Amino acid sequence: MPALAQIATSLKALPRRTPFVVVSVDGEDQTRGAFRDYRVDPDVVIGVKPTARVMYATPTVLLVNRAGIVEHAWIGLVDSSKAHDIVGATAR
Repeated sequence: MPALAQIATSLKALPRRTPFVVVSVDGEDQTRGAFRDYRVDPDVVIGVKPTARVMYATPTVLLVNRAGIVEHAWIGLVDSSKAHDIVGATAR
C-alpha cells in the first residue's frame, strides 16, 4: 500500500487533476476503511459484484482517458518503480 499512497499523493499534486478511483468487490465502506488504514484517500470507490469480471488480478491499475479508453494497464503488486511509471503516465 505505500506505493498506492505515493500514487494518490502524486495525482493530487498534478496541475491537471487526475482522479484516483478504486473498484472493489469488497464494498465501498470496507474498501475505504482498508485504504484509510494506509492513509490513502481515493476520490471515488466503486463497488462491483464479485461475479463481475472487471479484473483478472489484483491489484490492477488502469489509466483511463476522458473518453473512457484504457490507455495503460499495470497488473500485480505496485512497487515504487511501478508507482513512478503510473504517475509519469498520468502526467503526460
